[in-house]
Amino acid sequence: MNCCKNMPSNLTEADLAALKAEQGVYTLLGFAQKAGKLTGGGEAVALALSKGQVQTVLLAADLSENSRKRFAKMWQQLPKGVSGKVVIWQFGSKEKLGQAAGKPPRGIWAVGDENFARGLQSKLLLLQEQGKAEQPKF
Repeated sequence: MNCCKNMPSNLTEADLAALKAEQGVYTLLGFAQKAGKLTGGGEAVALALSKGQVQTVLLAADLSENSRKRFAKMWQQLPKGVSGKVVIWQFGSKEKLGQAAGKPPRGIWAVGDENFARGLQSKLLLLQEQGKAEQPKF
């Protein structure tokens, strides 16, 4: 069943599904970047949020506490009509998210396309069941 030489042979179906979902998130981020629908960095994401151009926000799990506080403060200042439509996820590392987008490591990313956001949502929900993604509350 396992086609990859470097993949452990003792993976359960749930583990394999989680690996595929994780890889799917990174692939979708790369596609979103190529399509011009991905914004990276706190300032750029804040601007895109204020313009209502964001569907999903990804915060890296290794985002610094200061960056998390700045984002939370900015998030709380947004009108409910804007923030109510955006889903926030905590997932991955700054390094891996940056690699997926072909950019330097950044801890805050925003997806501005509904279709990419929907694809990410389905994969991140599966990863949430495995404890590899979460929806932080601000």
